[in-house]
Amino acid sequence: STLVSILFISTYYTHREAEKTHENALRDEASKIARQIESYMPLGVRKFDQLELDDHFNELLFLSPHLVRVDAFTLNPGGRLTRVVSKAKLAVELPEITPEDLKAALSGELRLSFERSGGHSYVNVTAPLKREGSTFGVTAFKVSQDEFQELLSNKRKITILVAGFSLLAIAGVLVLSMDRLVNTPIQNLLKAINRVKEGDLSA
Repeated sequence: STLVSILFISTYYTHREAEKTHENALRDEASKIARQIESYMPLGVRKFDQLELDDHFNELLFLSPHLVRVDAFTLNPGGRLTRVVSKAKLAVELPEITPEDLKAALSGELRLSFERSGGHSYVNVTAPLKREGSTFGVTAFKVSQDEFQELLSNKRKITILVAGFSLLAIAGVLVLSMDRLVNTPIQNLLKAINRVKEGDLSA
C-alpha cells in the first residue's frame, strides 16, 4: 500500500512537472512570435503598408507549422484596439480580446488559454506589442498543440544527436590524448631497454 502511494505521488508530480515544462516552452515560443510580430510593425502606426504587412504575416505562418492564426492590433489613444492584420491557415476563430486581456497586455503580461475543438488541441495567446518599453498594440494568435508537441520532439531529437556527436568527438580526443600520454612514454621506455640489451649504455 505504501509502495503504491509512493508510485502514485511520483507519477503525479512527474506529470505536473512535464505540464509545467510544456507550458514554459509554450510561453517561450509565444514570446518569440510576439517579438517577431513587433519587428513587422512600422514605427508610425498610421503608415502601415498593408501589402508588406500581409507578406510578413504570410511568411510567419509559412515558417511556423504550429501557428494556425495570427491577428495584430494597434492601441488607439482612447484605449480601443484596431485590427491591422488577420491571417489564418485554417478556418478557426480566436476568442475576443476581453478588457482583462487588454489590461494584462498593457501591464506586459502574456496570457495563455487552452481550447479543444474538432478533435484538436489549441492554445490561444494574447501578448503585448512593445516598442522602446511602451505598449503600442496587442497580438492574438492560435497555436496547434499537436504541431507544437511535434516541434518540441524534433528539437529534442536534434539536441540528443548533437550531444551524441559531441560526446563521440570528446571521446576521440581523449583516446588520442591518452595514446600520447601513456603509449608514447611506454614505447620510448621499450626502445631504451632494447638499446641497453644491445649494449648501448648511453640509453
